[in-house]
Amino acid sequence: MAEQPVTRYATGSGAHIAYQVLGHGPAVVIVPGFASHLEVEWEDGACRSFIRRLTAGATVVRFDKRGTGLSDPVRELPSLAERDADLAAVIAAAGADRPVLLGFSEGGSIAVRFAVAHQEAVRGLILYGASAHRPPPWAMDQLRAAAAAWGTGASIELFAPSQAADPAARRDQARFERAAASPAMARALVESLILTDVAGLLPDITVPTLVVHRAQDVVPVDEGRFLASHIPASRFRELAGVDHRPWAGDAQALLDEIAGFLAWVGPAVAETAGAAQPRRRRPARQLTGWASLTEREEAVAALAAAGCSNPEIARRLYISRETVQTHLKHIFGKLGVDSRTALAAVAAERPAATNP
Repeated sequence: MAEQPVTRYATGSGAHIAYQVLGHGPAVVIVPGFASHLEVEWEDGACRSFIRRLTAGATVVRFDKRGTGLSDPVRELPSLAERDADLAAVIAAAGADRPVLLGFSEGGSIAVRFAVAHQEAVRGLILYGASAHRPPPWAMDQLRAAAAAWGTGASIELFAPSQAADPAARRDQARFERAAASPAMARALVESLILTDVAGLLPDITVPTLVVHRAQDVVPVDEGRFLASHIPASRFRELAGVDHRPWAGDAQALLDEIAGFLAWVGPAVAETAGAAQPRRRRPARQLTGWASLTEREEAVAALAAAGCSNPEIARRLYISRETVQTHLKHIFGKLGVDSRTALAAVAAERPAATNP
């Protein structure tokens, strides 16, 4: 088995949050789901291979949430503010400059909150097997049953059903459960899912977002579609499969989608020499004409003026066709034009010094 990565602790949030850093390149921070254990998961060959393949083009940062795995135990379930602070502490300790957040399952809600609260600190967002809503009653019943049998491996039937008939896989899952969380913590984590509704935050996400969901995931695929339809700059990808755990089943299909997204968003923008300065947001509402366009609207306008169709703009900017149409509506209003032909004419007359 490959040597264990070094486990370190981030302490900036007032707790010891275990994390690991592997690879080189732009940072990707994996925000874990229900429960995790960095070192036990690394012993799983499928998980290890998944992480190794991710590091082919990125620096991958993994961590255990407070109360789980190798991080500090807790007497009370951490608040949403503490979850946010813990993630910020890990990002800072790992030196992950403007990372892409990969929120898996429950970690998707944490990643969404962070991306909205710290827009300038995040380069992109990947949501896998995630939901914007609290689980429905039938799902809570399933999760409570798994928590009641915690330590026996029963949760494999929810999280990796393709492996549920394998006695060895079930034994490994039982060991993982016992290491990742105590039975009481597992029950508390299930009940905390009533706090995970982030639907109202989705329109405020400003970074490019990839939503990936397996067709027969225990979290219904419609939840993935909902996320993508309510996040402005997002793309949805539905994959075949039944497993919720990312490295179970056809992991390569998921890795391919992630790799494509990372290639598109590119490396983090280098900061100027000296202390890092926050990026300035354009005060669009106080300006007129071209100066009033957001960065994304400028990109859409330039492509539309060049003759690109809506589908081509969507493909090149990694957004939906509906989002392209919405941007064009705003662009037409801000520039006072009513057609692509008029837009092209206005763009041609734009002073060269102000072209993007």
